[in-house]
Amino acid sequence: MFDHYARPNAPEWSTVSSDLIGEISRASNAISTISRLVHNSLCETVDDVDVDVVPLGHEAHCGLLNAADLIGQYLHQIAGKMHDQAHAHVEKRAKVHHG
Repeated sequence: MFDHYARPNAPEWSTVSSDLIGEISRASNAISTISRLVHNSLCETVDDVDVDVVPLGHEAHCGLLNAADLIGQYLHQIAGKMHDQAHAHVEKRAKVHHG
């Protein structure tokens, strides 16, 4: 897989703020929760169970999928911030090594 952010002379590792890692973790948890809610709703069946199980409605599914889309957009913004920080780190290291 080609890494569009890699540069030929850039080091493989750079630094990013740990708060951005926390944002990625929370967004990942949110996407997993949304996915599970939609999955469970779409797979709801009543097999010899005396309980009224009703899947979420169309509006709820749309709302959950819209939320997942917004989280995806947010993750794109976070990736941009991480890229900017990594790029700044690479540039700073280049200046230190080249005087």
